[in-house]
Amino acid sequence: MILGESAGIQRALDLARRFAPTQVPVLVIGPRGSGKELFARFIHDQSGRRGAFVDVNCGALPEALAESLLFGHEPGAFTGARKAHVGLIQESHGGTLFLDEFGDLLADCQAKVLRAFERGEIRPVGARGKRQVDLRIVTAVQGGSEGGSVGGSLRPDLLDRIAVGVITLPPLRDRDQDILILATQFARAEGRVLEPGVEGLLRNYSWPGNIRELRAVIARAGCLVDNGTLPPWAVAEAIAMSGCVGEVEASGERFPASIDEWVALAAREGWIASRMARALGVGRTRLFAVLKARGISLRELRSSLPAD
Repeated sequence: MILGESAGIQRALDLARRFAPTQVPVLVIGPRGSGKELFARFIHDQSGRRGAFVDVNCGALPEALAESLLFGHEPGAFTGARKAHVGLIQESHGGTLFLDEFGDLLADCQAKVLRAFERGEIRPVGARGKRQVDLRIVTAVQGGSEGGSVGGSLRPDLLDRIAVGVITLPPLRDRDQDILILATQFARAEGRVLEPGVEGLLRNYSWPGNIRELRAVIARAGCLVDNGTLPPWAVAEAIAMSGCVGEVEASGERFPASIDEWVALAAREGWIASRMARALGVGRTRLFAVLKARGISLRELRSSLPAD
């Protein structure tokens, strides 16, 4: 459920409803944590399409396996491909393929995905023939938070093809009247009630992590109290902790920038988290926090690699 009464979010909802029943590709633009995936699911739910909603974090796809994971492969297509694999595109047949962080996908794969959408067919890796797919694409990129350009490494011609329908999500700081609505809902989900005085604290914070950060603050504040309310002191402390997280992230720590670099580090350290953390000069808790923030699961990452 998408909550909000601000003009920006109501405009975004109106556009989503208009684009949903069509076949046009939709691009959702917004800063991190602003609800891009929620809007993609809303478009799918409103579209009437009966197939699955398939969510793909393009930034988490290993470069060497991106094409295989998206398009599938036949047995023997590459070393370790012992049996056929149905790709994510085919899984979304008749439904919606949501490509989050689309700008992080290799340009060659971006073009192939769009050709598949336009022609309604794919060719799995190692396959001789093509397969028909009923494909609807919704993509998302970060942008709009500081008024800069969007699309990351997207080529202009690809951006033109995915941005037929465009929905721009405002940062939470520009949705002043929605902050209390969202916080109240998050608190209710935790079985708690906001005490008087909390609203001012919430409105006076800039929310660089947007809705995702607000949800985390409410959950964190709930851990600090023993009753069913959220008093101002607990919310203030939870916001302060959120600020500390941002300070740590900007304190000079260096983590792998790409999935391939994470794979190389993990392989070098035997896929042992404690050894990886030691190599990075951080603790295990910090390592797992960074992995979670970047949407990376070591178990899933390792299982996606070809068998030796």
